[in-house]
Amino acid sequence: LADEFRVIAPDLPGHGALIEQPGPKVMSVADYATFVRAEIERRGLNGVRVVGGAVSLAANTPSGRGRIARS
Repeated sequence: LADEFRVIAPDLPGHGALIEQPGPKVMSVADYATFVRAEIERRGLNGVRVVGGAVSLAANTPSGRGRIARS
């Protein structure tokens, strides 16, 4: 991906550099998606696609709930 796109891999709350960040003891996928959307806004990024599991599904939708389309 990095050959064609700008790739950013932020640490999520409770992981990496944010291991000690205060917050809920247990975070849901929606909590992580909210964090990712806030980080995108904080960085002033546009046209972003979040890749990687359930968090990406939730973060890529305005409601944060995600949807899977079947054909």
